[in-house]
Amino acid sequence: MENNPYLIQLQKLIEALHTSEIRLARKHILAYESNHTTKHRKMFLLFQLICRKSRHDYSRIKQKVSPNSNNDSFNRLIKRTINRVYESLLLDVNISRKDAYNEIFRVQINVRKQLIGAQILLSKGLIDQSKRRLELIRRTTKVYELYDELVECLYLLKRFYTNTKDAVKFNEVEDEIKYIEHCRKLHLDSKSLYQSIKIKLSSSLARNEDSKNIFGEIHLIKEHYDETASYKILSYYLLLMMEFYYMNNQYKAEIETGLNFISHLKQQKSIYSKNRIMQIYSSLSNTLIGASDFFNAYKFAEASLLSSKTS
Repeated sequence: MENNPYLIQLQKLIEALHTSEIRLARKHILAYESNHTTKHRKMFLLFQLICRKSRHDYSRIKQKVSPNSNNDSFNRLIKRTINRVYESLLLDVNISRKDAYNEIFRVQINVRKQLIGAQILLSKGLIDQSKRRLELIRRTTKVYELYDELVECLYLLKRFYTNTKDAVKFNEVEDEIKYIEHCRKLHLDSKSLYQSIKIKLSSSLARNEDSKNIFGEIHLIKEHYDETASYKILSYYLLLMMEFYYMNNQYKAEIETGLNFISHLKQQKSIYSKNRIMQIYSSLSNTLIGASDFFNAYKFAEASLLSSKTS
């Protein structure tokens, strides 16, 4: 039992936590054990021991936490502790921390929780409350281009309008589902194309293949953007065009494309990423260093550093 998989899993999980996440997990475990009237707080003790020293011998830690239990019982305690730590990571107080996750991820997690809440309200017959929540989700997911969550929301609204026998609204939602599912497919196709072309551009294949063919493949993504107006799809196109221009020594075009992309990143919530802005400025700076334009390279390097500090 020295290489117990459950204990190793718990150890690795705790090692990956930030200090603030450890504090939150500790409070969550204490609250859980208080609610379940645990006398000896074995779960809390187990968590504390691993926090103090992440790598423990199974027999030794079992002796300290629960010496009278058998291995099966102690393994169940470890698994329950893992679940409590997972739960603490999903709490609003953790998800909402700006230093932990980017805005798009926080919104996506919140939307998924809201979808579950809407389904619960619907199952309890609280139709109007559920509908209000679904309409809010509908607006939010459109802004952030969260196609999976938007489709799920629309299917719930479709169910709502089926119950209320509102044929006009039902048909509107039905048409929107078809359109969003089409957008979702083109987004996934664009992502797959992006990954395929990215590998090709970063390998020797790019030097042996006609540039026109690669440009034609990249332009397919642009066509998907023209059809959907999806900024997520546009981001794939602009990233590839920057790399394409760089490999063909078209530095001016690369700089213009990069600055255009940064402008979109700053304005569009669906693709905003402080790290991405910082990376693009840094990439443009490196390009200009290679072109011996040290003055503008320094300006972009400064912009990269500044973007890393802004909230």
